[in-house]
Amino acid sequence: MSVSNRSTLVLTIALAAAQWIVPSAARAQTPRIRVAFRVRASEYRQAFSGAERRTVEDSATALLVQALLRHFRFVTFTADSADATPRVLLVTLDQKDRGPSAPLGEVGLHVLLRNPPDSTISYWTPYRRAGADLDREAVTVETFLAELAIKLDGLVDADWDRLVGEHLSRISIADTADVAVWGSPAGWLIPYSSKQICIDTRTGKLLVTNQQITDAGFEDRDVIARVATFHPRDSTTVPSRIFTRFKDHIHAKALDPSGLPAADSLRVSGVYIVEYHFDAVHCATLTPPNTEPNQ
Repeated sequence: MSVSNRSTLVLTIALAAAQWIVPSAARAQTPRIRVAFRVRASEYRQAFSGAERRTVEDSATALLVQALLRHFRFVTFTADSADATPRVLLVTLDQKDRGPSAPLGEVGLHVLLRNPPDSTISYWTPYRRAGADLDREAVTVETFLAELAIKLDGLVDADWDRLVGEHLSRISIADTADVAVWGSPAGWLIPYSSKQICIDTRTGKLLVTNQQITDAGFEDRDVIARVATFHPRDSTTVPSRIFTRFKDHIHAKALDPSGLPAADSLRVSGVYIVEYHFDAVHCATLTPPNTEPNQ
């Protein structure tokens, strides 16, 4: 390694070490996602006039936001079409098998997450059989919305877990500016309390993506971590700024700490929730009435 490259590496390490002590600012604002609902299944589109379909889509979007907030708090959902967030969760009612030549069969909910620069799409859950099973004359705005509300209330944990695994786990809830790497073995201090995002600490798991500083430059280092609470006895056991900023916040600890590099050689790229269940004990007051959050 040349003298110039070595000097650059030393400066990089010094800057990382300074940042490791405590982030300069912590936004602690969960990512925003705009939600939208669209009717694409032809038999449902034919059952509504244009104005009715717009009413259905707007009201169904509001129902979706309510359901999503009952189950997830690590992102913020909004039905406001004027919200400037680039992230959009589009839920579409359409045939399971799409395309002009696809046979009529199951109608279900498809999910498209636009999370620039990436997008993901999947078939989320069945809704009902298509074709003869639908009495178009009985379909009104009110009956459709009542049926959708029942469907959303009846989704099971596996449905919500699928939404996390295939979509929401791709959204980083914190990055270099928010997270402190501290301890031996290294752990990650996240600018949310477990109650703030209502994550069950018994089952919650995070993916922490890092860049590790090496003699050759940087290497990607991804770690699966469990969720704990950072609760030191007093400020004498940790740096005072870390104690003040992160006491009672989330402490991500590697499931397998063996071989972890030193904390000051890691720079956080992103933090992703890969396993999430709503903490109904500590977030009971945030649970809407007459609902049963995931256990």
